[in-house]
Parts: sequence; C-alpha cells; structure tokens
Amino acid sequence: KTSPSGSAAMAIESFITPLKATPQVTLCQIRITTGKTHQIRFHLGSINHPLIGDTKYGFAANTLSRHYGIKHQLLHCYHYEFTDLKGDWSRYNHKPFIAPYPANMHQIIKELL
Repeated sequence: KTSPSGSAAMAIESFITPLKATPQVTLCQIRITTGKTHQIRFHLGSINHPLIGDTKYGFAANTLSRHYGIKHQLLHCYHYEFTDLKGDWSRYNHKPFIAPYPANMHQIIKELL
C-alpha cells in the first residue's frame, strides 16, 4: 500500500477481543502492534463501536458519558510489556506492568456489565 503522498504505507493492526457485552456496551481487550496516534479510537469508531466519551471518532452526544459525567474516553491501559529495551533497561523486557482499572471505570463496568 502507499499513502496519498506516494510513500509506502505501514499496516496498522488492532486485535479486539470482546470480554463482556450487553446490547448497549462491550468491554474489550485490545492489543495493538503498531501504536499509531488515535489507533484504538479510530479502529473502534470505524466499526461503529466507539469508546464511551470519544467525541472525535464516536458520537458527539454520548448518553453514557453524560450519565456518568465522563469528560474523557473510557480507555485504560491495564497491561503493558516492553520487548525491545536495550542496555540496563533490558531487564524490563517481557516483564508485565499491570495497572488496575480506575475506581470510576470499575464502578461503570460493574453497573453496565
């Protein structure tokens, strides 16, 4: 593929796994291999499953955002692993870093799912 400028285009991949779902919302695990700006937001919006609170790639008037007073995207990186660190930092390669859901997100998931 090429970009509009004629240069080679890089494939952008997102692997989306639904964890829990209702007719209104889905909790997903998303793994990305490329990490482009807005990648997750763009991919979810393009398949008509935008993030709660995403006014750029989702819906400008989001009922759940208003109901819960959310002024940001409901997106959280809970697990991260480095794979290519060099030198002294290499000891962190393949070591998982885990961050629990923020309290408000945990409450929303509990109520909706």
